[in-house]
Amino acid sequence: MKRYSDLVSAMSIFCLVALSLVVSNKVLGQETLQGKTDAQQESTSPTTQVQGPKSGQTDVTPSYNLAIGKAGSGQGKVWTTPQGTNFKKGTVVTVHAAPDANSVFEAWSGNCTGSNRPCTLTMTSDKSATASFILKSYTIHVRSPVNGVIHPFGAVKVTYGERRRFQIIPLPGYRVSEVLVDRVSVGAVNTYTFNNVTSDHNIEAIFVKE
Repeated sequence: MKRYSDLVSAMSIFCLVALSLVVSNKVLGQETLQGKTDAQQESTSPTTQVQGPKSGQTDVTPSYNLAIGKAGSGQGKVWTTPQGTNFKKGTVVTVHAAPDANSVFEAWSGNCTGSNRPCTLTMTSDKSATASFILKSYTIHVRSPVNGVIHPFGAVKVTYGERRRFQIIPLPGYRVSEVLVDRVSVGAVNTYTFNNVTSDHNIEAIFVKE
């Protein structure tokens, strides 16, 4: 009977040890598996990189040239606002034209057109603007004489600074009594010359019988 009791006790101890080993191995296996899973997640997690602006880069805006000039027989000044000949793309440039005292502004050519002043351009490419000036013109009015002629006759056009010569010719049997220039007598002359014309004038002649 005692031997049987010892055998039962031994089997009970064996079962407890075996059960302890099984439980210990199961827990250890779970911890190992969890550790591998955590390591795999860390190794497969995507890495986010924040890239800053690249050094050495600059914002380059293209620039264009504006050529300005003058043409014609007259004189004047041409300039821009803002001043310069090279402007960044999109710059609005105003081109001015002012004639000298002896001239008048006639028209634009190039990228500026018409006769309105000033001209405004937006720089989207290379451009040009030319102002044409012409000399002022004046009129010498020749009054119709009696018993003679003045040549040339009528409304004679003369440009600024020009000289113009007139002949005073009496009809047969008549002579020149007096020549009036701007209502002022210049004597009984057979020719008269306007030198360096800068304004309008009048000329007339009086003829009398010889």
